[in-house]
Amino acid sequence: MASRSASLFHDPGGVFHRIGARGRVGGLNPQRKSYASYASFSDPDGNGWVVQEVTARLSGDVERGDLRFTSEVLDAIDRSTAG
Repeated sequence: MASRSASLFHDPGGVFHRIGARGRVGGLNPQRKSYASYASFSDPDGNGWVVQEVTARLSGDVERGDLRFTSEVLDAIDRSTAG
């Protein structure tokens, strides 16, 4: 059986959105912001997976400046509710 290992990482610029390891920093998001830390691993069949940590669920009461979330997540909420 092949050896499998997990990798914990975060994107210091906000929300991870790249393929490959470019822009990744090892370990959890230092502020433990929701949707900002990830684990990647491969299953026995060789499929690659990325799992995102959620420390606080998004809800209707999230406002600009909420310290539980990255600014990128708050921007996405603003864009989805605009107009």
